[in-house]
Amino acid sequence: MDTTLQITLTNRNWVDAGYRFDAFDYEGENFAQTEYREVVMNHRKKVIDLIFDIGNSINNYCRAVFIMHV
Repeated sequence: MDTTLQITLTNRNWVDAGYRFDAFDYEGENFAQTEYREVVMNHRKKVIDLIFDIGNSINNYCRAVFIMHV
C-alpha cells in the first residue's frame, strides 16, 4: 500500500501536514484516500482490540504447544 506526505502551505505558513494512505482496491472493494490521523482517531479502539486479540491468540498457541510437549 502506498502512502504520501501532504503539506499544506498558505502564504508560506505551515497550515497542515500528515501522511495518508493512497486509494486502493481490495477484494473488489474500493478504499478512498485516507489520512493517517483519521484512522488513528476514528479507529483506534478497534485497532487496539485487534492487537490484543492477536496477542491472546499467540499466547494461547504457545500454551498449547507447551502443554503438548510436557
